Amino acid sequence: MNGLVSPLAAAQLAVAVPRWGVVVVAGVMGLVIGSFLNVVVYRTPRHLSIVQPASFCPHCRTPVRSFDNVPVLSWLLLRGRCRSCGAPISPRYPLVEGGTGVLFALVAAAVGSHWAVVGLCVLAATVAASAAIELDGERPPLSVASWGTGIGTLGLLGAAVPDGHWAKFVSAVGGVAVAGALGVLLGRRAGAAGGASVAHGCAALLPAGAALGWSGPVGAAVGAGVLGVLLLLAMRAARPSRAQQARRAVTVGPGVAAALSAVLGVVAAIASGASLA
Repeated sequence: MNGLVSPLAAAQLAVAVPRWGVVVVAGVMGLVIGSFLNVVVYRTPRHLSIVQPASFCPHCRTPVRSFDNVPVLSWLLLRGRCRSCGAPISPRYPLVEGGTGVLFALVAAAVGSHWAVVGLCVLAATVAASAAIELDGERPPLSVASWGTGIGTLGLLGAAVPDGHWAKFVSAVGGVAVAGALGVLLGRRAGAAGGASVAHGCAALLPAGAALGWSGPVGAAVGAGVLGVLLLLAMRAARPSRAQQARRAVTVGPGVAAALSAVLGVVAAIASGASLA
């Protein structure tokens, strides 16, 4: 085939890797991606480049050396402080790194030896980043959700080609469309009430929609139900005063709701016996 790998050969290559091997590789990659997500969480809401400059201490602006940038381990060895100025480093950094590693490992354990693990891990990282940005008191930028959803959906497309799982892929795309429509609807409603932060954060629903669509009817139904309840609670909590409205809508808003709904939806899909592969 002129050196090209056929879709069937690609599927057989994925199946040849044992499940435990996929889990280990995904967990390690999650730690590395988690370190990158910390950059995304800090810089994108502040409109800073995620490429340049290299990682630096937010207090003294000193560049972080490579041996001080090992996920989780460096924070523990430095006892949560900058080597240069001694200022405290937020525990969010190791939590995001370790949490992403665990999240990727769980996705790999659920999917097994299948290429779908790549796309689902990307979507999981995108949802996690949006939730972390909200919990950091900022608004999740549209760029985070759009890029993450696009790359993750392409990964699911690549997974659908070898096995012909077009129904799962179409469901994932449908999930993105439904999430986008819901985001627009909530955005207009919140915008009319002065809740611009809710409207801005609704992009976080996109990667959750793709993941829930791929998980199947049970996962999508449970995720949609959880999402609806959480969004309703978030919007009600934003009503008391305009001064509190923006902050409350950010810290407990669409990003956090999308993350929780995606996790619970996928867990429900697995519990019902549905395959994520």
